[in-house]
Amino acid sequence: MSNFADAFLEPEAAFKAAVMHQTWGHLKVDRRKRHPGYILFTAGEFRDVVVIKSDFDDVPDSPWFYTHIHDFISKKAGKREQCGKVFRFDGYYRVCLNGVGQFIGKVRVVRMPSRRSRGAS
Repeated sequence: MSNFADAFLEPEAAFKAAVMHQTWGHLKVDRRKRHPGYILFTAGEFRDVVVIKSDFDDVPDSPWFYTHIHDFISKKAGKREQCGKVFRFDGYYRVCLNGVGQFIGKVRVVRMPSRRSRGAS
């Protein structure tokens, strides 16, 4: 980037943060509070990760939660060898003082019944 464009980065970031807070600030969760819950998610053929269902106590849908949850599941299921698998996270979610979201708990692969195991002839 040019020096001219660099001059606008900091003010633009501050403006974006202020607009986000004014628009979505009422949806922020309490920092450092643990919110127990789960996420059911899958990894698609093209390494796209999708939340099937999630539920955390007192955590409203917000841009911050969306970013945190997708960053987390992308790290867990975004690799090529994970394609086609369904995962379940059980644990809790919290936001640190610096605004970073953490998911602490266990992720396991959900066993899906196959056609063969259902006794298809």
